[in-house]
Amino acid sequence: MENHLEGLPKYGVTLSGSPLNPVIENHSGRTVIAYMLIAAGQNGCGPVYQILLTTTMQPAGIPDGGSLYAIGAMPINRPGPMQSPASARIVSPGHGPIVSATLQSVVFADGQFLGADEHGVFELFGRRIKVIVDVGLLAKAGAWDQLEPLALSPGSPLGPPADFERRSIATLLVHERRFKGDDAADELAKIFSSLPAPWRH
Repeated sequence: MENHLEGLPKYGVTLSGSPLNPVIENHSGRTVIAYMLIAAGQNGCGPVYQILLTTTMQPAGIPDGGSLYAIGAMPINRPGPMQSPASARIVSPGHGPIVSATLQSVVFADGQFLGADEHGVFELFGRRIKVIVDVGLLAKAGAWDQLEPLALSPGSPLGPPADFERRSIATLLVHERRFKGDDAADELAKIFSSLPAPWRH
């Protein structure tokens, strides 16, 4: 397998950079809020990345004309100090050097899912977004007496993924309120609670 990058040019979303450290470039006219990227070594196998950008440092996703390092979802022109791009490179034990990266699918800000639905990613994004919306609605309603215990609950990484997602979102909201104040927490709750359910034709 030769070194190559494969984006979704017919939808206006492409890959640049290198297979080891791919960059997503959005020229779709819309905002990308989620994507799935598959990397592969010479044997055709490698890690799968299912990234929902609303829970990262970019709650609004990748705007039209924007780009970011696909691994770690780091903006190219992020203000202030940031990780070296080298620290975000794909690590693939057991698969040898990464020689290809393929952007399989994207979700736009209106919820439209485009691309291949490998690994059940359409359903996965739908489940994750529903959890985020539910927790966002609690914050929007001012139910901090429910969110704070949830954020502090130990949980288990081996438990149901939805439970882990619920705690993670509650923690983000509680931290936002604690360190940035009610207005910032309300704004984040508004973003989370208004996420669209993914849809496709």
